[in-house]
Amino acid sequence: MTMNNADNCFDGAELVNKPFLSNKMASELLVRLYGLEAKCLRELPSYCDQNFYARAPAAGEKRDGPRADSEFVLKVISGDDSLGQAGSYGEIVTVLLSLRGDDGVAYPLPVTNLHGGYLSLQRFHREPDGARGLFLVLLLSYVPGTILSEVKLSNEVLYGVGRAVARLNKKLLDLKGPFEHLKERAETNMWCLTSVADVEQYIDGVPDTDHRLLAKSVLDRFVRDVKPIENTMQKGLIHVDMNRANILVAPNREPTNREHCSNDVTRTIRQSASHVVTGIIDFNDMACECLVYDVAGSLADMMVGKRGQQPLVAGGYFLAGYSSVIQLTRTERQSLYVATAARLAQLLVLSQEYFRRSGYSDEYIMRIERAGGWQLLKELWDTPQRKVEALWEELTLNNS
Repeated sequence: MTMNNADNCFDGAELVNKPFLSNKMASELLVRLYGLEAKCLRELPSYCDQNFYARAPAAGEKRDGPRADSEFVLKVISGDDSLGQAGSYGEIVTVLLSLRGDDGVAYPLPVTNLHGGYLSLQRFHREPDGARGLFLVLLLSYVPGTILSEVKLSNEVLYGVGRAVARLNKKLLDLKGPFEHLKERAETNMWCLTSVADVEQYIDGVPDTDHRLLAKSVLDRFVRDVKPIENTMQKGLIHVDMNRANILVAPNREPTNREHCSNDVTRTIRQSASHVVTGIIDFNDMACECLVYDVAGSLADMMVGKRGQQPLVAGGYFLAGYSSVIQLTRTERQSLYVATAARLAQLLVLSQEYFRRSGYSDEYIMRIERAGGWQLLKELWDTPQRKVEALWEELTLNNS
């Protein structure tokens, strides 16, 4: 995998972690690095990185990726990850080039730059404050669709989301690697559940006492009950961040033709869903870890989207759809309750820490907390594990 390096570093200069490109800087970068002159360019919501939507005239020569609509996402990766995770991003590019959207679900496709590579480490300087940064740059094909968080989450929609998540998991598990950097990432990246024990050091930064105690209880239980049995569960490449902001949907206008359905229950649910999944994006956090951790991450976010509207039932419909494609082992099913709670605690604690460090007053950064994440975590944790598992098992058996 080719990576073009910056000519030189800023000797002795303090580098900014969060990318700071203006629209003008991004537009100039597209011309210089890809030969694309954007007719339309706008910044997209992002957490630590910076993303821009761009629409440009079709290139005169054939390049990688779809060109029918000439739409792209320009991804500028944070400084820390650009310098410390370049190998991981190289492997992510390899994965994206291997994925095929042959089931009606599209994935972003990397685009080569003018130097023939996919990743390029670029130097940036911002006036008038003198901010400097070294950031990896990657151009991806744009995947159209409506983000799931903007759609009403009916049980039928959640069932379809579960199927789409499982189908991607199945494709990723079939990719054998070696993916050494993504294996290492799971052990060092606090956004991965494999490394969730490292999150405990930030619990004291949570302002509310009850929230601190709740997070500690959940994370301690995960370390005690789930971590020791990781080697007994399925492992492989996982997306890590399949939340409602990274799942794209469209109105279900052709329910009988989009996907082969193996049984009457699946067919009936599919036909009654208002929307179907058409794309999954943002593979930035991908790692090699336990399959059930990806399920837990998606399940947690689906329940956040249904807070106050029987979220545990909603989670059961998501799992029913998932189980119609992939059957979790008994050990994985028994780990799911604690892993889902741990994912919620992880997101809530780390979001608070990032907000405290960065000072950015950003709805995107704090979206889980502002959507009632702490309240959902308490509801889940206050409900006995056996009761939750019985509910999820019943919904899965009745809808698969």
